[in-house]
Amino acid sequence: MDKGPTTSVVPAGHRPRLLIADDDPVVRMVLGGSLERDFDVVGMAADSEEAIEIARASQPDAALLDVKMPKGGGLLAVRGIHHVAPATAIVMLSGYKSHGLVRELLQAGAMSYRRKGVATHVLTEALNESMKAHAAEGLESAWFDQYCLGLDRQPR
Repeated sequence: MDKGPTTSVVPAGHRPRLLIADDDPVVRMVLGGSLERDFDVVGMAADSEEAIEIARASQPDAALLDVKMPKGGGLLAVRGIHHVAPATAIVMLSGYKSHGLVRELLQAGAMSYRRKGVATHVLTEALNESMKAHAAEGLESAWFDQYCLGLDRQPR
């Protein structure tokens, strides 16, 4: 039975659900307070494992994840969230600048990367654009899978 694409569609008039994960409680509090105007913050995690569990339970529309966290770091969180909540668009946030790590995070499923300290409107824009891009990517993948099945071939 076809369940259709696993994309997140935020109904009109509803705020997108957001998961925030950072090992610094002050950063979590500041991010939550500054983003709650535009998002429904459904959970805050202090490490990668907690972020994955919150994502599994709440199926957020977006996740804002710190790159460096205990229990596996941002890379483990990206992979885990992508597995348990595939419709979640993931934006990485870090104080570090490492092009190799950023590339690895994007290959694992993150949609975007921003440096800590950017203005709230920049984070909001990154989250909203990532949700749109992630939804479009999901629709494209679902179309391709259906096309392959129509040709009696295995999808990717």
